[in-house]
Amino acid sequence: MILSDMPQTTKGSWFLHYKDKMDAELIATIEGTVYEIWRTKERIRSLNANGKPVPAHLKGYLRRLDRNLNKMRSVAVYYREYSSIENLQLLGENYIKQMKRDLTPLTFQTSILCQRIGIAKDGFYSSMREAHKYDANDNQYLDTLGYDYDFATLDARADADVDPDAPICIGMDYNANINWIVAGQPRDRRLNVIKSFYVKFERKIPALIDDFCRYYATHRNKTVVFYFDATALGSNYAVNDQDFRWWVVHEFERHGWTVEAVYLGNPMRKEEKYLLINQAFAGKQRLMPFFNRSNNEDLILAIQSAGVRRGRNGFDKDKSGEKLAESEEDLLEHRTDGTDAFDTLYIGCEKFPYRDAFNLSMSGVL
Repeated sequence: MILSDMPQTTKGSWFLHYKDKMDAELIATIEGTVYEIWRTKERIRSLNANGKPVPAHLKGYLRRLDRNLNKMRSVAVYYREYSSIENLQLLGENYIKQMKRDLTPLTFQTSILCQRIGIAKDGFYSSMREAHKYDANDNQYLDTLGYDYDFATLDARADADVDPDAPICIGMDYNANINWIVAGQPRDRRLNVIKSFYVKFERKIPALIDDFCRYYATHRNKTVVFYFDATALGSNYAVNDQDFRWWVVHEFERHGWTVEAVYLGNPMRKEEKYLLINQAFAGKQRLMPFFNRSNNEDLILAIQSAGVRRGRNGFDKDKSGEKLAESEEDLLEHRTDGTDAFDTLYIGCEKFPYRDAFNLSMSGVL
């Protein structure tokens, strides 16, 4: 059993991933078995109370239920988040009021209300707010699947925020141990970050693009606007022989997609990037970014916890942890690699907008 307050740092967030390991169907079966054991015991107690003999099959049935319950529990993971308010009858209203007085707002939020923390006010993305996240499930499509479906097998048909007739814009990040795609679609003054993908360790760029193409297999406009800067050229430590740009274009074309490769030049200066993206979150640029909550859980956590590192040459995103070995307490997907892919996507969409037939006329990359 692991019990904890809601963590306040990325490093302390490792146990939140137990939620992904929980088999809801197995938990429901365990609950049903516990109820059946209780119901059977009640029947036995009732028979004993009335002086009636207990059938032998009931005792055998009870032992069989108990064996099955133990087998299921031996492989089960159960994850829940509880607010102390749910325990109000035991704790009392005065205790909650006292904690609100005595604790800092952040500690009260995590320790008493069990709420996940928002964006660090002194972080690299300090202008991002909770309102920049949205939910966009296509419930009409999900209803056609009934109740027996696995979220891990869903594809873009379950997303209500995807325009199937518009291209998908992507930014990427290339690292020896983790590679990212962050996908978005500009619409009016919004940049909807519709989904992010990553692969780790032995899975490299071909596997990453395969994941993307499989998820968007039903997308009608199979055009990818691939924004990249000089970091994608002339180097390669994720795949072999060719540089990152070549492999990305090659793999998408192999899957039948058209690639509009848009070169952004040298990476934007740190302070300029910080100002641009935070002004974007504040609504002071042409596009404001918004994140599909359920399709970007790891990316959002990485963005919310991205810090700032100050040095002699000004400041930059704190990437001090990128080269460290992964641990259960410090997952690769919660570091800054994914945020760099988002930066590239936003800079590309903001500075080099792509016009297609859905908006004006097919004119390529401007």
